[in-house]
Amino acid sequence: LGALAACAAPASLTPTPTRAPPPRPPPAVAEAIDLSPVAEPPGLVLVGRLNAEFVRRLPVEGALPSSAGSPLSMLTPELEPVLRDHVARGPIELAVALGSPEAVLLRGADVVWSLLLASFQAALDALRAQPRLRVQRRGASGAEISDGEGLHCDLAASAGPAPTRLVCGTSRGALDTLGPYAARGLPTRALGVEPVVVEAWPVRFARPHREALTQAARFLAPKTGRARDAAISVLAADAVDLLADLDNVRLVGRETGGALELELAASLSGETSWASRTLSSLTPRTPGLAGLWGRLPSDTQAAWFFTG
Repeated sequence: LGALAACAAPASLTPTPTRAPPPRPPPAVAEAIDLSPVAEPPGLVLVGRLNAEFVRRLPVEGALPSSAGSPLSMLTPELEPVLRDHVARGPIELAVALGSPEAVLLRGADVVWSLLLASFQAALDALRAQPRLRVQRRGASGAEISDGEGLHCDLAASAGPAPTRLVCGTSRGALDTLGPYAARGLPTRALGVEPVVVEAWPVRFARPHREALTQAARFLAPKTGRARDAAISVLAADAVDLLADLDNVRLVGRETGGALELELAASLSGETSWASRTLSSLTPRTPGLAGLWGRLPSDTQAAWFFTG
């Protein structure tokens, strides 16, 4: 009976320790898109904003008006078949920067231009689908585009009227200098409501480099000993002085009464050159372009009016 009792006694159960589940990794945090404003880069001498439709209607010969209906084919024909369906309606913007005279002589000016795109991801997918293009992602805010044959473009998150811009330049150095400003500085700059606005500051380049530019002008002037050559040398030096006096030059294009009107205005911050002293002495007058235009023949396509 004792044995039966021993057999009937329940065996003691030792609880098996259980392992706690491993901690879950924190959710991935998406990199924030950088839309912080960018200040003017060093050497900036010109910016512009151009409405393609207005440019197309300009009464001038050449490829500019005819290709303005498709800005992408005019500016970056290599990408036109790829991004044609992703271009958003909006103006073309451009920016120009100049370094030292020696740098300009060796590699030219730094120039970039940009177009609005409707979607960053859609444009990025279209570009990556092209085997001939090299697309390198640069954070959440951009991608570098090249083809090994001289194409230099960036896909960039943009401030302003569209979320994305295609920014292309004359070189990779030009994009490094002006690209961030073209995407997050120039689009929010107040240039006016006119269809075409180009604003330049010649003084920023000419005044710091006046002596070098004057020497270059004299060096490049003909030296045959003729009086004409001496006059050319003097005029070239005065042209450098005029650029150093020009604080701001502004070209505006608008439509007035069915006519396309271009207006060029300049402000002088000095009177070093003969030309600037002469211009400063002229009395400003209002030409009344609307009245002058009405006196022209009905089939007139273009007219230029000058006033002192």
